[in-house]
This record gives sequence, C-alpha cells and structure tokens, in this order.
Amino acid sequence: SPVDTLRRTNELILDDARSGMFVTVFHSVLHSNGRTVHVNAGHNPPVLYRHATRTTSFLPRGGRAIGWFPDIPLTEVEQQLEPGDVILYYTDGLTEAENREQDYFSEERLVQALLEVAEESAEKIADHILGKVDTFCGDAPAIDDLTLFVVRYTG
Repeated sequence: SPVDTLRRTNELILDDARSGMFVTVFHSVLHSNGRTVHVNAGHNPPVLYRHATRTTSFLPRGGRAIGWFPDIPLTEVEQQLEPGDVILYYTDGLTEAENREQDYFSEERLVQALLEVAEESAEKIADHILGKVDTFCGDAPAIDDLTLFVVRYTG
C-alpha cells in the first residue's frame, strides 16, 4: 500500500541519520478502473479537475515529510476518477515562482490556468501552465526548480 511504501522509505532515510535528508512526497496509486489511492507526506496537494462538473479541488493536504521522525502519521485517501478527469501534480517551485514584484504564481493562478485548458490533452495542459508561469515571471531569475506532471484519466 502507499502508506507501507512511505513508512518503509521513512525508515530507510532515518537509518542513514547522518544524511539529514527529508523528503516531501505525494504518493498515488492509479488503477485502470479509475480507482486512486493517495497519501500526502508534506507535499503540495495535487489539483483534481472533474470533467463532469468542470470544477477543481485539491487532493489531501498536510502530512509530515518523511525522514524527520519515526512512526509518522500517514493517511490513505481514495478517489474514483471518471473519464476526462485530470490530476495535476506539481512542486512548490511552480506555485512559489516569483515575478519582479516578488509575487508568487500561487495555487489560485495554477487552478485558473488549468481551468482555461482542462478539456485539452495532458501535454497541452502542461504546456499552457508552463507558459503562464513563464509569462508571469518574465525576466525574474528562477529561485527553485519546477516540476509539473499531468494525468488525464480516459477510462
């Protein structure tokens, strides 16, 4: 299960205590029938777009990063995807991308950018969002890395 995987990973990181490493993780298992199981260990919550209602919500927030403490509390959350639904995974480098005025791109802008093209292919969604981030940031230097991963469930 996702919880077992993250607990074991936590143990492995803690076993190498001198590393001082910790990791935020959002772990999902996506089944071909649309059933999904998610565990959040301190990572940004993915955005879930529902095709049928044209609405968005965030998958579970919270959790504690792995590698800090033994026996961290982890909770699995199940969702059922329907054809056309989209899950948008991202790192904080996307929502915390800054422009020259030091404004963040933000979760709100991310959701708005997704809604503008949510019915398109995963590739077009990713390209559109990354273009919006580039336009927003302009010539401001990047402060963090940025990762975006788009899943469209087709049934």
